[in-house]
Amino acid sequence: MSSPRVERLVLRPHRIRHSRTSTLPATPEAALHAAGAPVTAAELAKHFTSTNPAALHEILESLAALGRACVDGERFVV
Repeated sequence: MSSPRVERLVLRPHRIRHSRTSTLPATPEAALHAAGAPVTAAELAKHFTSTNPAALHEILESLAALGRACVDGERFVV
């Protein structure tokens, strides 16, 4: 009698992939530092591949809540 096949589910954290053509760093916080001026989530999302601006906005709000970024209306800055 053979044993039933067991499949493993591997959970990986969501990653924001960085665009190879962009000159901005790979993390949203580092990208804010590199931007040097207040930017919206939509503007910052253009520098990453397969990144939803709404998801990036949530990350930026989290950084602001942790005190690692500042919010000025819809714009974020470090």
